[in-house]
Amino acid sequence: MRRNVRRIIAGSLVGLFSIAADSTGARMIHIVFRHISPDIREGTYAAAPVKLWRLGTRYARLEEAPDAENGIHGLVITNEPDSWLINRYQNAGIHIVDPGPSFNVLVPIFPLRDGSELSKLEFGNESAFFRSHGAARKPDEAIDGVVCETYELKMDGELLKLHVRKDEGRPWQLSRISAKDPSTIRYEMYLNNLPPDLSLFAPPKEVVIREAPEPSTPSEDPEERPASPSIPLARAS
Repeated sequence: MRRNVRRIIAGSLVGLFSIAADSTGARMIHIVFRHISPDIREGTYAAAPVKLWRLGTRYARLEEAPDAENGIHGLVITNEPDSWLINRYQNAGIHIVDPGPSFNVLVPIFPLRDGSELSKLEFGNESAFFRSHGAARKPDEAIDGVVCETYELKMDGELLKLHVRKDEGRPWQLSRISAKDPSTIRYEMYLNNLPPDLSLFAPPKEVVIREAPEPSTPSEDPEERPASPSIPLARAS
């Protein structure tokens, strides 16, 4: 499972699953998204949708599409302080315990960067993030036939654009316009008021789980490093 775990946690968008408050009374969020790029071909693993569930500050679940070529079907579940990194093809996974001291479910859309405000832009808080940072309202745009309100925000030397469906009031597309690392996310589903389903945040019973190795002296060989409680929110193309 070592190689598969490396693949699961090596995506370009990494969310640190690290419980700050009880989730009682919270509503569940379910998002299905995919990445759009001229470099991503239709029908490939890189173009396939990713499914994400969040509940309060404690729970998160991410399901990747099957990658038959590499024999990986990634599933990452967090129920703080526990996380499970699973390959559904093998029905095997590892269990990781977050050592704390803070326990907050964070699912940033872009890679974490120390001190970067952009790291606070998460799946589930897109519209609130743009509003709280004074995003500029731009003329409406039609994106693949869907009329959207358009908001722009400059941050960390980059331009972010959020398109919100006018008919449903939910995010439709988020773009990061950057010379170095441009990216576009299309939201195929965005439900943010679902009743909680705690069964989503436990590993499937048929999966064989082993404990992650205890951290020791860090190794320079990434193959020998114990997995950390982090998850990808994008696949490598």
